[in-house]
Amino acid sequence: MNLEQTLLNTEYKSKLDNIIEHSKELFKKDVFHHKYYTLHGNDHSLAIISKLDKLIDGISPNNNLTKAEIFYLLASVYLHDVGMLISY
Repeated sequence: MNLEQTLLNTEYKSKLDNIIEHSKELFKKDVFHHKYYTLHGNDHSLAIISKLDKLIDGISPNNNLTKAEIFYLLASVYLHDVGMLISY
C-alpha cells in the first residue's frame, strides 16, 4: 500500500504537503542542538513510511485505516524529529 497515494484528492493531501515542505526546510538549516543524537531528516522519514506501507498491507481488510488516521500517521512521521532542532 502507498499511504501517501491514498490521500490524493482529499483535503488531507495539501495539509500533508505543507507539513512535508516545512519539515524539509527546517532540516535544511542544519541547526542541531543535541550532540548525542543522530539527526534524521527527510530521508529517515521516507524510510519509516516505506516500512509503514508494508506493515499496513498486513492489516485485516475489516480494520482499514480512515483517511484521517492515515494523515495523522504520516504527519507524525514527518514531524517526529523536528523537536530535536530546538535548543535546550
